[in-house]
Amino acid sequence: MSFTHSFSMIAPTPTGITEQDPHMTTFDGVRYNFQGLCTYVLTQDCSNIHKPSFQVTADFRGKYSELRSKPLTRINAVNVNVDGMQLLRLLKNDHFLIKGHLFINSSAVIGNGQGTVKVEDEHVYVKLNNPALSLVWTKPTHGINIALNGPNMRGNVCGLLGNANGDPEDDFMKSDGVIVTKDDIYEFGDSWMVPGSCE
Repeated sequence: MSFTHSFSMIAPTPTGITEQDPHMTTFDGVRYNFQGLCTYVLTQDCSNIHKPSFQVTADFRGKYSELRSKPLTRINAVNVNVDGMQLLRLLKNDHFLIKGHLFINSSAVIGNGQGTVKVEDEHVYVKLNNPALSLVWTKPTHGINIALNGPNMRGNVCGLLGNANGDPEDDFMKSDGVIVTKDDIYEFGDSWMVPGSCE
């Protein structure tokens, strides 16, 4: 008796993670913390850094505690922009906006086959076709997982979640292309701030 076994090697989908008091994990696996108080680019198309075809941003806001002299921050909303226009905004209470229209604790199809949004338990699941992204928003931890589903995205993205090129050494690339070290985390993070977004 004989059998053949064949398989193809598929590279794992790069996933970037942000949760709680923004504990970040880049697409290439680098972990760090960033306490910003503005809106920041998590990931975007970097073929044209000033006019990306897509951009995922997050609104970081203060979470105050009597035990700390400085506020911790967490993500209160996530935005997906396509060709400069807001396609989707995920809010902290399982509500979301699609092209400005509010949906409350429901599921929806985005446009003409652009993707889907599904609310289940304390999670919001998003699958987009163009750009080829999947997002999972977890309400209790204020966490967002972003998966790059298109193989052409690897090495062609940038932002707080790195560039997904398989090399963790260059994940701290600022928006001007300069690579800094983990010691310069606020310089790195602030370079990805959306202008005019601070409270």
